[in-house]
Amino acid sequence: VLLAPPNCPTSSPPSRATILVRLDTGGQEGLQYQPGDHIGICPPNRPGLVEALLSRVEDPPPPGEPVAVEQLEKGSPGGPPPSWVRDPRLPPCTLRQALTFFLDITSPPSPQLLRLLSTLAEESGEQQELESLSQVQGHPGGQQGLVRQDELGGEGEAPGSRVLGLKTQPPSH
Repeated sequence: VLLAPPNCPTSSPPSRATILVRLDTGGQEGLQYQPGDHIGICPPNRPGLVEALLSRVEDPPPPGEPVAVEQLEKGSPGGPPPSWVRDPRLPPCTLRQALTFFLDITSPPSPQLLRLLSTLAEESGEQQELESLSQVQGHPGGQQGLVRQDELGGEGEAPGSRVLGLKTQPPSH
């Protein structure tokens, strides 16, 4: 892999940059990229952010035990009964590996995730707060209703603490 300097801004003022990456596939037939193809290169999440999230997980699986994301596949009358099917987007891995390498913990949670979390909240105040956050106009770009950076400890706070911010807000009573 050869990285070129980020010299191709994609917006003005540049908030993102394009980095030229040349891949040497070593002649492997399964890796056939053509000019113009797009791939994603995702860096791991910062260890401190992963640790902070892991410290807030209630009843986590043992550290070395793999977990898998499964979805309940609906059955049909006269057909197979409902069954749990592994989600192919996330391979079985430890919770730490999932949070480090596979999940985006630095972006605001999607409205769909906030709605799902609202159904799992045990306190009605938290349930209402999550439901209202899921319906905020302009979410996630405007981030209205999400915890602001200064509410999380100022400029020294890690970028991407927005997920943590939702978890660290004091319960509303």
